[in-house]
Amino acid sequence: MTRKVRATAERFPELGALRHVETAPPSPVALTVTAAVVVVFALVIVLGSGDVVDAAIVVPFWVAIAALILWYMGSEKLLVMDRGIIMGSHAPFLRPFVIPFVGFEASSVTACRPVWKLAAMLGRRTRLRGGRNTAWTWNGVAFVSLQGSVARRPVVDRTGILRPDAAARLPRGVFWFGTWRETGALLRALEAALVAYGAPEATGMAERALPQVSISGSPADAPQQVPRLLAALDRTASGA
Repeated sequence: MTRKVRATAERFPELGALRHVETAPPSPVALTVTAAVVVVFALVIVLGSGDVVDAAIVVPFWVAIAALILWYMGSEKLLVMDRGIIMGSHAPFLRPFVIPFVGFEASSVTACRPVWKLAAMLGRRTRLRGGRNTAWTWNGVAFVSLQGSVARRPVVDRTGILRPDAAARLPRGVFWFGTWRETGALLRALEAALVAYGAPEATGMAERALPQVSISGSPADAPQQVPRLLAALDRTASGA
């Protein structure tokens, strides 16, 4: 656990103790492709100019830039806490979102791939918020909850998202967190936190969400492929 993750969790004591940290670092495929691109560029320089020295000078800069981009994109994390989650990027100049379990629809939790196709599938129905690392995230977990607040103390206090009446005042939307890893550990940690919190329909949540479903991205397929998300959105629209 990094110092920044710990500091972010401690900034919101209303959410309780930190239970689980799910990260989304660059996948082996992303690392391999990046390395291959750097090698190709180096060969182009050598073959084009015949100067190995030029390549030896330029390549380290490319490696540093590529590493910085991968690190920046791979700073997405999901922190499962006693009474909510903090989800999003922990990179410099970016902030994750605070999402309390008040208003969290445990029955909506869905494991799907490729998770980034949810934007095309549900974008007309609701606002979606997800990760910035879609270049390598195929597996994912999506759910309906309050639309969250940027994890800055003044913003959280101003929106009142951690107040008990937040569910009655604030709109809901779909959140998704993507990773190239299997989502079972995240789902089990999230279920344990929701059960301890007393969220309705939390028991058995991980079992219902797995195995993950492959989605097409077509709105017409949403009722068959992501029915739990649609049902939660319909309940929200009807005020249930």
